[in-house]
Amino acid sequence: MTDLIMRVGGVWMLMGALTLAVVAQARQTDMAQAPGVLPSGLGSAVDRDVATLRAATAGFTSIETAEAAGYKRVTDCVEHQPDGAMGYHFQNNALLDTTLDVEHPEVLVYERKPDGAFKLNGVEYLVPIARWTSTEPPQIMGQALKRADGLGIWYLHVWSWEPSPSGLFADWNARVKCGTDGGASAMPYPDGFRSWTHVKSLIVGPGHESFAKRGGIHHYYANDKAVAGYRTGTFPDGSIIVDEAVVTKDGEGRAQGLVLEGQRRFLDVMLKDSHRYASTGGWGYEHFEPDDTTGRLSGSDQATCSTCHAKAQTDHVFSRIRS
Repeated sequence: MTDLIMRVGGVWMLMGALTLAVVAQARQTDMAQAPGVLPSGLGSAVDRDVATLRAATAGFTSIETAEAAGYKRVTDCVEHQPDGAMGYHFQNNALLDTTLDVEHPEVLVYERKPDGAFKLNGVEYLVPIARWTSTEPPQIMGQALKRADGLGIWYLHVWSWEPSPSGLFADWNARVKCGTDGGASAMPYPDGFRSWTHVKSLIVGPGHESFAKRGGIHHYYANDKAVAGYRTGTFPDGSIIVDEAVVTKDGEGRAQGLVLEGQRRFLDVMLKDSHRYASTGGWGYEHFEPDDTTGRLSGSDQATCSTCHAKAQTDHVFSRIRS
């Protein structure tokens, strides 16, 4: 009996040794097949974690598989030029707690290729700020998570499948692109905005420095969520503010002495979406020409808008609603 037990024990020890050998071989193979990602140059401990992460997420190259596992798309393509992009975030809310596990990232990050297919580029680890009680930031892979108060999260990106020129744990990846289909710059035209609440009107006259580009009458409209934001000082996601600019013309005949509205000059739109536009303070910006319903702002143009609106006293919004 003792001899049998020893033989069985020997078999289990052999199986265990073989399993460890297979895992070690898999990690070595993974490192050889992950140019730019492994080796990371950050030490063997980080390399082991990245190899483990890649093995755990290899089955999520298809978004259908990711969605079946509980990951749901929560953003469109997030970018911040010229630094690059993050991509599309698929988040598993069941994992959103104070526990971080290398093999179970809270977010999978994808890029949409020109043929419409999604490509897995990396992951993001999240911890809600409201649930984290320690004075020290949460850590994983030997890295401290970064704090984003505007989003209410601690976060850390890991470019485990698409190397980032800025580093393995960088926020942005210059190799990731946001196309016009569903990208961060693609904002829908605000149909029916004239039926929304009229916020105010103003005239940009010849004496103002912006007259050459913005001269005329500006009418501001807000949807219901934006109206609530004007009242409270905090704009919820889904808030839309429209600035419709029209040229002016002098009245003639019996209308002489009146300043009348002419043709539309342009339409500027702000849309609040904390996830989609995380890199620009939670607000997206778009510009529509008079007879065009497709926005034309580039990523750098949106960044310029964000820099200006960041100076506003109330949540990036300069305008005030009439009492």
